[in-house]
Amino acid sequence: MTAHPHTANRPFRSFVLQVALFTLILLGGPIFLVGLMDPFGLLGTPLLDGFNREKVTRDYSSRLAKPLQFLQGDYNALVLGTSRAGDGIDPRSPHLAPWRVYNGSLLLGTVHELSRFMTFAQETRPLALVLWGLDFLSFPGQSAWRGNIQESLLFNSPLMFRLKHLINLDTTRQAWQTLLLNRSGRPGQVDGHPNGWFGLPTRDPIGHDYRQVFPARARHDFCNPTFLTGYRFGPEVFDPLEEALARLKPAGVRIVLFVSPIHALHMELMHRRGLYPTFKNWLAGLAHRVHAVDARTPGPHPIVLYDFSGYNSVTTEAFPTGEGTDPGFMRWYWESVHYKVTTGDRILAQVLAPPGTQPPEPLDFGQPLTPATVMARVAALDPGRELYVRKWATDIARIYDPRGCPSP
Repeated sequence: MTAHPHTANRPFRSFVLQVALFTLILLGGPIFLVGLMDPFGLLGTPLLDGFNREKVTRDYSSRLAKPLQFLQGDYNALVLGTSRAGDGIDPRSPHLAPWRVYNGSLLLGTVHELSRFMTFAQETRPLALVLWGLDFLSFPGQSAWRGNIQESLLFNSPLMFRLKHLINLDTTRQAWQTLLLNRSGRPGQVDGHPNGWFGLPTRDPIGHDYRQVFPARARHDFCNPTFLTGYRFGPEVFDPLEEALARLKPAGVRIVLFVSPIHALHMELMHRRGLYPTFKNWLAGLAHRVHAVDARTPGPHPIVLYDFSGYNSVTTEAFPTGEGTDPGFMRWYWESVHYKVTTGDRILAQVLAPPGTQPPEPLDFGQPLTPATVMARVAALDPGRELYVRKWATDIARIYDPRGCPSP
């Protein structure tokens, strides 16, 4: 007797259903786990004690987290920059009290990424203020996008962003570790603050030995053969900034730009890497391009640009030389790359003051940067460096001695 066709196909259909069920469990299980644990706090899952409240890393400073946090908050002001502004500009500063401020600075943020963040913020929230700490190395002419920023809300709809985050092997692994962490009862790790500030404390932490940390950071950068290399400069590096400013100014946003204060020891490393002439050209080009976009773009507020770089009583702050046992203290800097909130507050006091207001001490720190002033600022760099190198020649030679670098 011949079997009925439907009866003959039954084993095959059963096999297909089993494979489909297995696949559904294989894919759906991790997605379900990620949704429940929300390991990075990006999905908005309710937090329960002993289950998912503690995170392996609650990363408030990542490229994935920051656009989402800005979107979820009631902010009307945005700080942008690299980790320098991320550390040094505290959104809770009294100088920023009139606004609800989010610090959108990104570690090693490029002008492309930060311009995109600025445009995203303006399209999703009515902004009143944008404050941007500009860094020379944010304008590389290459490596426009870094890390996983293209998986963020800057490039994806909220739905697509959450789908990409759910279907991700790294997120699944972090979800499992989050479950184990909560079952263990140990506290999780928090990186940064919910308002985007990277969050180095305003008071010196116990154990921050400037005598070791300051020269060690400078030596680390010097001994890295790829640091400050591969930089390409041309007029096109300003295009993303110019385009973002042209979109923002007509919306009535107050735009304040400033060149970050680079410690003179770090400037010396730029000189040794052959970037000193390029930095001068960048400073001049920045002044002219910002002025040009401001002049041709209508809006109620002029775009203002200040320069806090160069050689002044802040950027040439003395650092502990390594003699004796006193860890020393620095008022303006954590180390040769990052300035303190003290410095950030001094910057804010000047750039946000009403026109004509006398800047606070020190008076040689920070000047308006315009086409009319930029050549004098550039001309002052060489004499300033000469004085600095002469004063600190022995320590500069010791820190930037290739014999002190580890063997490759």
